[in-house]
Amino acid sequence: MSFATAATLDCQRLQAKFAKEVLKFATGCMNVRTNGTIHFGVMDSRGDTGYVHGEIIGIPVKEKDVYCDALDYIERSFSSSDSELVRLCIGDPQFVQVVCSNSNEELYIVEVDIKPTFSIVKNKVFSVRLPNFNENANKVQFEKKTAYRRVGSNTEPVVDLSEFHQHISFRDAQREEAEKKYHFTAPELCQNLGKKLIMLITGGKKIMDKEKWHILVTNRFQKKDLLSIDFLLNMNIFCVFDFDPDSNVSGLCHEYNKHHAVNRHFMQNYKIPSGMSIREFESRLRLFDQISWIFCNGRNDFKGNEPPCDEKTWVKTKRTLLKDCVIDLQRYFTQRNLSSDFPPYLTC
Repeated sequence: MSFATAATLDCQRLQAKFAKEVLKFATGCMNVRTNGTIHFGVMDSRGDTGYVHGEIIGIPVKEKDVYCDALDYIERSFSSSDSELVRLCIGDPQFVQVVCSNSNEELYIVEVDIKPTFSIVKNKVFSVRLPNFNENANKVQFEKKTAYRRVGSNTEPVVDLSEFHQHISFRDAQREEAEKKYHFTAPELCQNLGKKLIMLITGGKKIMDKEKWHILVTNRFQKKDLLSIDFLLNMNIFCVFDFDPDSNVSGLCHEYNKHHAVNRHFMQNYKIPSGMSIREFESRLRLFDQISWIFCNGRNDFKGNEPPCDEKTWVKTKRTLLKDCVIDLQRYFTQRNLSSDFPPYLTC
């Protein structure tokens, strides 16, 4: 039974299915000492579902507490000595609303993060009794205790538990080393967004890396925030994806243009015509000569037909333009042999 189907069932069946998927995935992550996030409402490639792998469909969520309370199966699925440790590794469910152009139903992606910190999982191999709702017995029953591990994108049972135990110290050492590097290079990233921003811009150095080009994605700035954009003026910004329709008059574009010249474009300007060479495309848009300012939700001061729109209308009319724009920019970088990927980006 797919989770899209389970999401429409009664509370008991839904919680059993949700807990089974989360606890199986979490056990696999904890046993190989790797972080992971499990998503519900995103399709995989298994079976003939008619969906593309990774396609976002969302699921109906009537009561968020049903998902949070489903994690109470932890105490029934793990030994008493392990359950408290498992609790520390599994995050609370997060709900991300999906904007769907052809449905009025509220749909969500449900995410659960797994973070097996070294100090918690050291020397441990976790086994779990997964819950299943048995339709014949009309109640939740538990599978036999099994240790799982993550192998690529799959969660598989550990076949040789003795051999697996022998390699735990090696996995512990790898996890400990990774955590030390993380804390050394990026202290308190989650707690201190200022430090995170500095890390993204400088790469951990004391000065800004002038060799890097950045892509800036931004929405409307508050007036007080426009007083603190000096650091942006010193960055090599390749282009800006700006979702503020007033940016050219009273937003970031207006303030930035006081110091640096910009080329104002819309997303459709970045469609590379068939037959046009990369050099011609670069010359036409003056790429790298001046920063390209791409207005992604219209411009209120523009005399042409580029009005801003609400979220649902944007999804219907402009989402494809943004996707094509990003694809063509990536193609441009690849053919220019600058990089197979985008330049480092900064999101504000």
